[in-house]
Amino acid sequence: MNKLIIIAVILLFIPQIAKERGIEPTICLKDYSIIRLSFPKLRYDSLIECLVKYESSGDKNAVGDSGLAKGILQFHQPTFNQYCVEKYGLIDNIWDPNIQKECANRMLEDSFGNIKHWSVYKKCI
Repeated sequence: MNKLIIIAVILLFIPQIAKERGIEPTICLKDYSIIRLSFPKLRYDSLIECLVKYESSGDKNAVGDSGLAKGILQFHQPTFNQYCVEKYGLIDNIWDPNIQKECANRMLEDSFGNIKHWSVYKKCI
């Protein structure tokens, strides 16, 4: 009985909330169990712009954390290498604002918990 209630809630409310946010979810059911509930990839542009504002005021040449943090999103080189270059295959240019924004978006898509890489995140959520 509890499974049916959970399925009903998901089927009724998740699509409604998603549609209000302009997202079309895909729901697949088999034998009354949910196999997949997927959404198109999200863009975090507004959140990333807020991070840029508080991290660097948009200065692409910003340097912080005693020289460790670089660019508009104040990436540290090891973090930039790990995520942007190695994981996502982006061009190895820590100073490029577009690469930093794309990398940040992919990090947030992977796990919203990655927001904690930016110390100013609480000002933006």
